[in-house]
Amino acid sequence: MATTASSFSGTYFGTDSDNSVWQMVITTTGGITGAGFDWDGTRYPFTGSMSINSQGAFTTTLKFGDSSTTRLNGTVHPTSYSVSGSFADSDGTTGTFQGVRAQVAAQFIGTYSGTDSDGSRWSIAFAANGNATGSVSHPDGSRYSPTGLMSVNSSGVLTGMLLDSGGVTMLSGTVDPTRYTVEGSFVADEGGHGTFQGKKEGTTLPQTLTAPTNLDLAAVDDSGVSSSDNITKNSRGLTISGIGKKGSVVMLFDDKDNNSQLDSGESLGTIAITAATGKWNKDIALASGAHNIRAMHWKGGASVSAASDALMITIDTTPPTTAPSAPVLDSDDDIGARDNVTTRSKGLNFSGTADIGALVTLFEDKNKNKKQDSAEKALATVTADNDGNWRTNDLALALGAHSLYAFQSDAAGNASVSSGVLALTISKTAKQAELREGSGLLTFVS
Repeated sequence: MATTASSFSGTYFGTDSDNSVWQMVITTTGGITGAGFDWDGTRYPFTGSMSINSQGAFTTTLKFGDSSTTRLNGTVHPTSYSVSGSFADSDGTTGTFQGVRAQVAAQFIGTYSGTDSDGSRWSIAFAANGNATGSVSHPDGSRYSPTGLMSVNSSGVLTGMLLDSGGVTMLSGTVDPTRYTVEGSFVADEGGHGTFQGKKEGTTLPQTLTAPTNLDLAAVDDSGVSSSDNITKNSRGLTISGIGKKGSVVMLFDDKDNNSQLDSGESLGTIAITAATGKWNKDIALASGAHNIRAMHWKGGASVSAASDALMITIDTTPPTTAPSAPVLDSDDDIGARDNVTTRSKGLNFSGTADIGALVTLFEDKNKNKKQDSAEKALATVTADNDGNWRTNDLALALGAHSLYAFQSDAAGNASVSSGVLALTISKTAKQAELREGSGLLTFVS
């Protein structure tokens, strides 16, 4: 006579490598009743008997109504009650199977409701023994009343199997153990799949604290054309500040999926608020790309606020791929032979082209290394217009030779290489162009 360790008795369900779904009831004496299912809901009942030792190992042969059989070899985990193993059908088909015992941890018993990615609204009751009953309303007006099995362990890991006239739906997801929100994915008949989300009815999210406010990136860390646009080339030592509640802890996070929830892998650290004003700040590092920085208040246990509004920060470390054109001295300022040798030292105007909207810096390269060094102050900084043109006005240069270059910077402050050089000489005298009357020749005289 087959026997089973009484702790392993119960209802189990799962899937196999042959793309089938199954459920079975194991009694304390080793009796088995159950069925396999196609995704369209077609049912194949079976019976059998099972021997399970104290470590959870078992073997059994299942008998179907058409006289076919399936032999199982597997193990039930002694604490999680997950089950896995291999099967061999009488027609020669072999494979693997896996599943869980239907049971719901005490804190998760109740009715949950929500929506799914198909636009349906649902409500499902979880019983302690894992039985599940509910209703689903589809956008087209059709309604279903699924029944099935549910497994939710003490950590909130959820596995479910639902049956209705439309077929079989398998669920996997999590229930938050403090907020009692549920989310996950489903696989339905004919390969349909999607996501679902909801919460336990009769509960309210523990938001006794208001969300932190006034999240801001320090101006000194916000490089580029603006110190307040939150577009920067800096990726480390970024100071984020805000206002919170004294005595609470701020949980700062990068909301990668923008769902206003602190998910795994998103934390940027915590800050204990001690200032009476509630002001707090923290230095963080971010990778290149766009980020939604949010914060929550936490005051122990389940006392967690909603997430703050997002502080949107873009980290851009890639410089412009091209340089602006070489600067050009206005012809009206090039006194004499239009050779960039001029007697004018004040009111000089320069122009050129660059990327639309780029910040263009004009500088004198005194040490001839084709880049602006710390001792070489910018002669002018201007923004290229919608046609990519830029222009400076009324600059002054001393007598002598000058090497003028320009470079362009993007919104984050990344600088291009320097342009070509404008070699300019400010002279006391300049060559004058003179047309000799009647000669047809253009002659330069000093």
